[in-house]
Parts: sequence; C-alpha cells; structure tokens
Amino acid sequence: MGFDLMGKKGSFSTNIAGWGYLFNLAFENGWAPEGTKTPGTIQMINPYGDGPYPEILDNWCGSYFSNDLQVVTEEDATNMANALDRSLEFKVSDDDEWLREFIMFARSGDFVIT
Repeated sequence: MGFDLMGKKGSFSTNIAGWGYLFNLAFENGWAPEGTKTPGTIQMINPYGDGPYPEILDNWCGSYFSNDLQVVTEEDATNMANALDRSLEFKVSDDDEWLREFIMFARSGDFVIT
C-alpha cells in the first residue's frame, strides 16, 4: 500500500513502511498527533454515482493510515516536521536525505493523504 501526500506546494510519496516509520519516529520525538480532519464532501463522491459517503464523514476517526483523502492540518504537519527534525540530532543514517525531504514537505503546509 502506498501513500501519496499532496500539498499546496508539492507532494511526497512513500509506502506503508515508510509512512509508519515517519509517524513513529515523530511520535518518539515529541509529536502529539492531532488526528486528521475529514475529507471534503466533494472528495468523497461515490464512484457508483450515489453521491457522497455521509457514513464516512459522520464516523471519522482521524486515522493517518488510510487513503481516504483525509487532511493533515498545517499545525499538525509543522509539529510532525519539528519532531522529525529533532530526531536528526540523535541519529546518523542513510535515510537522512529522505527524512529531510519529508520535513521540508511537511513544513510547506497542510496536506491530503491519498
């Protein structure tokens, strides 16, 4: 399963292992996830033509681990980026460039998980 994160100033793609790594590393370094916001009704059009999915919007759980066009707010993304930046102070690894790319992406504002 892949995650394409779409922001106003760009995008970032990863797989479920990479997204889980970013999420857990940020959490371990002080990020307190706010939870995602519901996708807009316009984004939730049923491909069978029945209109929006009100049950999804009414029962939104705030998950970061689905591809439902949910929104990570600018504040949450910035807090996640700050926590990941702190993690760079304590580790040296081959994935630092990839991590820095995500940090720059997250600092650019809110984004949608697709």
